[in-house]
Amino acid sequence: MIATPRHRWWSGTSAVEFALVAPVVLILLTGIIETGRLFWIQNTLQYATEEAARWAMVNQAAGEAEMVAYAQSKLTGLNPAGVAVTASPETVDGTSYVTIQATYQFSYAISLLPGGSLTLTGSTRVPLID
Repeated sequence: MIATPRHRWWSGTSAVEFALVAPVVLILLTGIIETGRLFWIQNTLQYATEEAARWAMVNQAAGEAEMVAYAQSKLTGLNPAGVAVTASPETVDGTSYVTIQATYQFSYAISLLPGGSLTLTGSTRVPLID
């Protein structure tokens, strides 16, 4: 018995299956990585603002520029020049507060993913006790 006709018919099926499945798997993998990067940046922004707020509660004589500089020093893994950090003091009913906010314009590394760019924000408001 000669098995060549059947063998020729089956010879390309693995390549065709791979060609159909590989793009879907790669897009899913890229989406998972980009979503993880998005959450990591959001967490970094929130961490930086919380640390700066804690620092501001201990160092109440510090000015807004010092609070912003401290928050920027806590942005591990991000370029501080790409993050807009603000410190806004306010007084409500005789209590002094400071709000520290960090904003980052997130864009996907791969342009095939939908969504364009997103604005990520970390914000913290703490009282400054005299």
